[in-house]
Amino acid sequence: MRSGAGGGALPGRPSGIAILAAVTLAVLLGVAPAIAGDSDGQWRFGGVERVVAIGDVHGAYPELVELLQEDGLISADRVWTGGSAHLVMLGDLVDRGSQSREVLTLVMRLQAEARQAGGRVHMLLGNHEVMNLVGDLRYVSPEDFAAYAPGEDPKVRKHALRHSVQTSVALGTEFRKAHQAFEQRCPAGYFGHRQAFSPDGLYGRWLLAQQIVVVVNDVAFVHGGLAPVLLEFEPDQINRVAMGQLRGFVAAQHRLIELGVLGPEMSFAEQIATVQPLAYGKAAAESREPDEAIELARTMVELGGGLVFRPDGPLWYRGTSLDPESEEAPLVHEVLAHLSHRPRDDPL
Repeated sequence: MRSGAGGGALPGRPSGIAILAAVTLAVLLGVAPAIAGDSDGQWRFGGVERVVAIGDVHGAYPELVELLQEDGLISADRVWTGGSAHLVMLGDLVDRGSQSREVLTLVMRLQAEARQAGGRVHMLLGNHEVMNLVGDLRYVSPEDFAAYAPGEDPKVRKHALRHSVQTSVALGTEFRKAHQAFEQRCPAGYFGHRQAFSPDGLYGRWLLAQQIVVVVNDVAFVHGGLAPVLLEFEPDQINRVAMGQLRGFVAAQHRLIELGVLGPEMSFAEQIATVQPLAYGKAAAESREPDEAIELARTMVELGGGLVFRPDGPLWYRGTSLDPESEEAPLVHEVLAHLSHRPRDDPL
């Protein structure tokens, strides 16, 4: 877990906007400080007296609480006390640790409380939030799954078990082994987790309403790094495009589950292996699936190459922190200069 509120400039870079990423550094880039309207979709903020940034919590709930309390942002009973401060959560709140659900619930609540107090909590998606939204659950801990077990619908588990075992047996797997494989892959709480991160679920609905980049007081915040792909989009379109692609992907995915084309017990890799041939391959021409399913499969394949999925995208790119500074600096400067461009009617 990382916490910070600023950083140093790259050599030779004029004073200007900075970037702070969860796994990277801070460098400067300039925007005239001024307060813009507090409206939905806003991603530029100026004139903020105090900014705190925290990245890669990964389910470490007690440590996050302690850090927020030390920074004076929450009280002993975990209520927002930061006033007009801006807290930037740099993604990867989930996975690996044992209390991801508690972390999500706290940040959700603080986001509302901070706004009422004149402050803000910016929740930027990391690659692990995206993985949980689409069902890539390789890094979800057993404790995290167990946290969702009390609210899990037993009918969903029973239906998924029957479908999974029947499919495995049809492919030659012995019944007992097929049953054991299902229980190992889908432990108690698995389907409760999937529901909570669905487009209509508590955490899914909230996460799909967040962003991937914000600029506060001349500092650009992003989870991974300043990926070159950001140069392909107008600054004001980055969040709209990235989150629109992600929302479209998960909507198509969950509709295919409703149609029975995908099973909720299927791993993300298995789902992709199913939709790819259905979208454009021989299976599409010979498929008995309705046209809607084929179109949804194509949507998943096409949007699966979007900003939040690309290995060279801002949620996955690691060049900003891992590449030699002499090689990366020109790109950093170019992307920062691009992000500093604003329409003429931008109030900042």
